[in-house]
Order: sequence, then C-alpha cells, then structure tokens
Amino acid sequence: MQKKEALEGFDDRAFIKKNVDGKWKHVRQKVSYLEMEEAKRMKIQAVLVPLRELKLEMEKKWGIDRLPSLVSDELAARFASAASKLQEAEKAGEFKEIADRAEIMRRGWLKLDEAASSAGAEPFKYPDVFQGKRPDGKKFLVVQDSTHSAYVNQVTGFSVFCMDEIAGILQLFDEDGFITDLKQLGGNVKARTTEDDFD
Repeated sequence: MQKKEALEGFDDRAFIKKNVDGKWKHVRQKVSYLEMEEAKRMKIQAVLVPLRELKLEMEKKWGIDRLPSLVSDELAARFASAASKLQEAEKAGEFKEIADRAEIMRRGWLKLDEAASSAGAEPFKYPDVFQGKRPDGKKFLVVQDSTHSAYVNQVTGFSVFCMDEIAGILQLFDEDGFITDLKQLGGNVKARTTEDDFD
C-alpha cells in the first residue's frame, strides 16, 4: 500500500466541536487523517490571517519593506529574526509554535510602528495612480515611478505599469514610428490602428 493511501485510511480520535441538543460541546470521535490535517490548516490560518492583515495595514501606512529602515538597526534585526523564526515554524507545521511566533510578530509590527512614529518618520505618501481599461475590459493602473509599482499592485491587486515600462512597450510595438506619428498628428490609438486613423 502506498503511503498516501495509508494516510487516507488512517483514523484517530480527536475532539471536535459539535451541536448536541442545542448546545455546542467538544466531542471525542473518530476523524480521518485528512480531516485532522484540514482542521489543523484552518487553525493555523485563523492565527496567520490577522497577522497578514496587520502587515498590509502597516505597509499601507509606511510602504512595502520600508518600516524596518525607519527604526534602529537593533530593532530591525530583532524584527527580521522574528520573521525568520515564524517562517521556520510554518514549515514545521507545529500549531503552538506558529501561534507563539505570530504573536511575537504582531507585537513586532506594533513596536516598529510606534518607534517610527516616535522618531518623526513620515508615512508613505500614496503616489498618483491613473486607472485605465483595455478594449477587452481588463483594468490596469499607471504610476510614475517603478518604486511605487509593487506597493500599488499589492494594495489594489491590479496590473500596474510605471512610465518606464510604458516607454519600453511603446518602443517594442512602435519600431516603425507609426503610432508616434499618429499621436503627433493628434490621432487616437485604437486596439488596431490603421491608416484610416490619420483622417
């Protein structure tokens, strides 16, 4: 029997929450190995999701990967160490260790936030963002600088282009200069531009 088949047939007894006569009670009953693993995964996610939300909140305020650079080297090093230990705990899959490390990281984010504010650091200023829509209906965003692209992408979930990328795309698709000539004459670029657009 293969290992996967053996695990799928494995039974153990575990406590689960169950409604008994209108009251929620912890009942010990047989559950499959896969059910145990799914319950464990859900417990881990319940611990990690609030931490990820706090991380996103801090990155919205201070910028992606910027906050550690606004505090002392010692505090930044302790934060990096805590993040590394949480990653190790996640790989090991031990719930208690993950929960403990997640709590340390939660306090770490708040400590960095407090330290940066106390030092008079300026929160990240949201860049100018322009929204566009392709002919197929897909939306995209444009920012001035590539340093803002990752931040805006994470916050919005849209494809984000900076001006340097747009310049590269124009050069790639306008080698003969047709689109540039069209724009200099005041024409509009369509999904498929033809000579008729000059009229």
